[in-house]
Amino acid sequence: MEPVFRAGRLNKIADHLSRYPIEDNQEENTIKVCLAVFTPPNSRILIAQNTDPFCKQVAKELSSNKQDNQCKQYKELYRYENEILVFIQKEHGREQAKIVIPFSVRQSVFKLCHDDSGHFDVVKTLAKIRSRYWWSTMRQDTRLYIKGLQVMYHHKTGKVLLLLDNAPTHPSAKVLNLIDPDYKVMFFPPKVTSLIQPMDQGVIEKFKRMYQKQMLRRLLLNEGTGESVVAFSKLLNLKHCCYMAAVAWDNLTEENLRNAWKKLWVASMELEAEEETDLNNLDDFEKEI
Repeated sequence: MEPVFRAGRLNKIADHLSRYPIEDNQEENTIKVCLAVFTPPNSRILIAQNTDPFCKQVAKELSSNKQDNQCKQYKELYRYENEILVFIQKEHGREQAKIVIPFSVRQSVFKLCHDDSGHFDVVKTLAKIRSRYWWSTMRQDTRLYIKGLQVMYHHKTGKVLLLLDNAPTHPSAKVLNLIDPDYKVMFFPPKVTSLIQPMDQGVIEKFKRMYQKQMLRRLLLNEGTGESVVAFSKLLNLKHCCYMAAVAWDNLTEENLRNAWKKLWVASMELEAEEETDLNNLDDFEKEI
């Protein structure tokens, strides 16, 4: 077989560079062609955008028929190209379409633009990311990512287990465990946060009581002015609330904070009990002498 030149306008079916012949033993003088099928890289971004809360909010605004300023601003900044949500950014007088990156695939972008591109500093890595991608916290995330890698490489001594509270704002453990094989993320079971947080051991409860006390105090002091409760509530502003919160916090004592930790750390209570027993025994011993 001799190669034959075919002009581009006549080549309607693109060639597959990954094909290779496989011999067929059943029929003579015939070959099979194996074609490797690759998943387009944008398909992962498309799936992530369809499940990302921010991207869904943008899609909702773009499909809306409202004429308010917010909707117009969304339509000026975002649009869809080949079913992919892009951010329109003007650079040097020209519009540049940058792919909107959801949270779940940002780690892959960092790996592509930093880990697999020479481990450059923040400025060069950020410039490489900005050339194709966009999300609102690119600068902060890039700085934290590179700083975190530097700390990890200098102080990493083994496997790490990270325990997180079961909050709906966290990404799934499956997504977080893809970041680094030496770091494993596990979530506490539901309704466990209130049992392990020191502030939930009576501190927040007392703070709220002290705040309500300040509120009632202001209301009773204004009772002689003839203002109703509704009128009094309308006169309150953020400054008054900050003052009342500061007074409520000042009413918390050191003993309140110490007791909160005692409920979490049982060993500390046992240690104090032993120390108290030793002191009592010492007092009894001194009396006998």
